[in-house]
Amino acid sequence: MKLLYKFLTIISLTFGFQLNAEDAPQTEAMNEAQAIEVLMKIETFGFGPAKGQRERASDTAFQALITNSNAKEKFTTLFDKGRTFSKLYALCALHSIDPPAFEKLSKSMNAEEKIHSRFGCVIEELKVSEIIKNIANGDYERYSKTPDKA
Repeated sequence: MKLLYKFLTIISLTFGFQLNAEDAPQTEAMNEAQAIEVLMKIETFGFGPAKGQRERASDTAFQALITNSNAKEKFTTLFDKGRTFSKLYALCALHSIDPPAFEKLSKSMNAEEKIHSRFGCVIEELKVSEIIKNIANGDYERYSKTPDKA
């Protein structure tokens, strides 16, 4: 068993896989407090499970908040108190539910900062400016469906 663990550790470090709580499959619905906690601790930005996986905790958390009746308030607070990754999730939601807030808050980000993004199985390093451009272009809209937009 130790040999298998060492092998998996070497493979994950070699290929840059990030094995953390946000990648763990989420099988239960989250309440608002749990969703905020997950998105406050997030260490990558992105959507969608890896091939063959269930929805990730970050995806479940995002959906729990975007469908909340006070989503604008929750995502604004997440932007104000969160780290870069949290802020990007907040911008994604605000682009859909409050475009003027998205425009204003996106300008306050460090455009040159590089972060890890993951979409499905793909993990890459992107500048914050690239992600904001993708959000502005509507590339993540399908993940930001509120009940009235579904």
